[in-house]
Amino acid sequence: MRTPAMDSVFTALRRLLLNRRRQAGARRGLIIPGPATTGKTTTMMALGRSFQPADARRHPGQDGRRPVLFISVPPAATPKMLVSAFARFLGMPLTDRLNQTQITSAVCDTVCELGTQLVLIDDVHLLDTQRRAGAEPPTS
Repeated sequence: MRTPAMDSVFTALRRLLLNRRRQAGARRGLIIPGPATTGKTTTMMALGRSFQPADARRHPGQDGRRPVLFISVPPAATPKMLVSAFARFLGMPLTDRLNQTQITSAVCDTVCELGTQLVLIDDVHLLDTQRRAGAEPPTS
């Protein structure tokens, strides 16, 4: 069931997507603020569920597309853990020998190949950016 808060997020996302070709510079993002248990995750999942079929209509016959990528950040996640979560969502094999830069590069290449247009990150506030790069334990 859509709520007024969800409608405002959907509208904001539509505006971002419509204006993406008119503005140069970094990719734009949308933050869904609010206290716990107010429906932020539900709203993000609804965004993804509505975006996916709309993308399929715009790109008929391209079954290999993955227009939406959704991950949830685990507590105290490092940047390497975050990009590894993207890789796992995409079904990419990971080894302990890969560093953050290598995983990021592979994820970016795969996302471009799959035509991903919308990346949803739940609980991004749990990302621990205070750890020194390379000090995080290997992920499996």
